[in-house]
Amino acid sequence: PDDYYVARNGTITIYETPGDVDVFYVESNTNPGTWVYVAQLQRNAANLVQFPANGTGFARYGVVDAGGMDRATGENVGAGDHYLQPIVAAALFGLMNVLNNDHNFTVSMGDMSSENGSDPWQAGGRHHAGHGHNGNRTGQDIDFRYLNGNRVSFQSQTASTDAQFSLQNNQTIFDTAASFGFTTNYQGTNGQRMNNTTRARGHNDHGHLGFTRADATIIRHTVQVAPDGTRTWTRVP
Repeated sequence: PDDYYVARNGTITIYETPGDVDVFYVESNTNPGTWVYVAQLQRNAANLVQFPANGTGFARYGVVDAGGMDRATGENVGAGDHYLQPIVAAALFGLMNVLNNDHNFTVSMGDMSSENGSDPWQAGGRHHAGHGHNGNRTGQDIDFRYLNGNRVSFQSQTASTDAQFSLQNNQTIFDTAASFGFTTNYQGTNGQRMNNTTRARGHNDHGHLGFTRADATIIRHTVQVAPDGTRTWTRVP
């Protein structure tokens, strides 16, 4: 478990801590270099954390998938659909902080991974490909509904070509996301081409943010605990 300090420029500084709870802070928008507590989230058996359904500048959409054994694929799918690796949760908290405070965006987010890192699924549905199936990109991907001109996510099967779709606002999401390590991103096959994305089928009604660790700026410190309980941290090269 770790403490995560996410700067407005996208840098994520990590301090290793004892225990099983990750604590997240974002840089203040009014006092640079100071930190605002956001959340503490407990890791589960899959080393994932459940991202909150609501917070400043964000909300969720869609049903919560029940998971279960999919006999068609032989995969035991975990319950839920809002689970991320802690480093990805940190990056997402930082992104939402900047989007809300600098642009007054309210972003609705959908599927991430299930609690055991699988693609979200429940009986009668289909696996949401690309969100963790059989360990592929577990806890690294987030769907979001596109923004309209009022800076709010909206629901539409043809969102990318709707009149209310804001090219500028959605481009701002993808551009800002890149500084936090979200560079494996997808947009729909219809509508205008946006930078920092790849076109993909099934994304005309929502966008997709994918975290790429190699593209994130991460500074990590390990902890040493002395016999008297004193802690010291060493930056990892």
